[in-house]
Amino acid sequence: MKRILYIGGFELPDKNAAAHRVLSIAKAWRDAGLEVVFMGVTKEDRERDVLKTKTEVQGFTAYSIPYPKKKSDWIGYLTGTESVERLIEFYDAVDGVVCYNYQAIAFEKLRRYCKQHGIKIYSDCTEWYNTDGANLIFKLLKGFDTWYRMSVVQKKLDGMIVISNYLKNYYKKCKNVIVVPPLVDTEEEKWLIEAKDLGDGINFIYAGQPGNKDKIGEIYKTYCGIAKKYKCKLWVVGISREQFIQWYTTGNEADIPKTVTFLGRVPHKESLAYLKGADCSLIIRDSTRTNNAGFPTKFAEAITLGVGVIATDISDLREYAGKINNVFICGNSLYKTMEDYVLTNNKEKRICDAFDYRNWEKTLKNLFD
Repeated sequence: MKRILYIGGFELPDKNAAAHRVLSIAKAWRDAGLEVVFMGVTKEDRERDVLKTKTEVQGFTAYSIPYPKKKSDWIGYLTGTESVERLIEFYDAVDGVVCYNYQAIAFEKLRRYCKQHGIKIYSDCTEWYNTDGANLIFKLLKGFDTWYRMSVVQKKLDGMIVISNYLKNYYKKCKNVIVVPPLVDTEEEKWLIEAKDLGDGINFIYAGQPGNKDKIGEIYKTYCGIAKKYKCKLWVVGISREQFIQWYTTGNEADIPKTVTFLGRVPHKESLAYLKGADCSLIIRDSTRTNNAGFPTKFAEAITLGVGVIATDISDLREYAGKINNVFICGNSLYKTMEDYVLTNNKEKRICDAFDYRNWEKTLKNLFD
């Protein structure tokens, strides 16, 4: 049995999107006969001896290191490899290390360490970060980290998992590159969760943290126009009413229609319950390098729950529009696409296994074969 050490900034078991991805990929490897050991991060435990953090997550052995808080912590986090090397030495036989969106300097040091010790090293690359809107110091540090990882380190590895064909094309001259979108385990209890009853009419939903990705302002304005003509509601998961007023309006709370409900941040299971109760998930983003290199996890979640999707033409989403019912790629007019959805939607929902990890087992095992 091959032993794989999977490391990165994921917070197991379910505290960020990265955790959901790596667990699903690890399940595919486990089913293929490989052993997977995790080393993620934690914001709760400040234990610095990685071997003392051992725990179990869905049948996997997992370790963690403290997420950095102070400047001195960040230096060690961005450049250090001691915890990873300690785990490799502890297990004695590690066949491969998979690094999830790993920090560049530490990544290169670890690559050299693995080469010296006859260990294969791979990347799980799901993002191409940008520094828009950041201060100068962050732009310099993060910009260098991103450039060095994407353009130098990852081109020297034994293989890569990338989340989109955009990234596969970028690394087309590299060996052993496979495309794996966000994956789920459809047999997990959370996918069978009871849907929230959101009432009559067409229920649109936006779920996420807007940041520089999602155009929640455009979603809101377009919805307001649709709501004047049709019976519908908009549910916003991830930001509060107060945050929305501060970021996206002129500050007049009275202007917000009563059919718009802000739920703020909620646990992932609760978010899925609202998503399952909705008719259509809205994923509206600009066609930028960052958005085309990535792949929206919320798209995979909606498809899995049988919920319709209106999305802009980013990443590989268009590939699914012709294969899965109720997936609409938005053209020049979000209003027209939403209106067409209201007029044609039949509210039929079917659980879809397109993103179930079991369908990707062979592809993922080929990374090591």
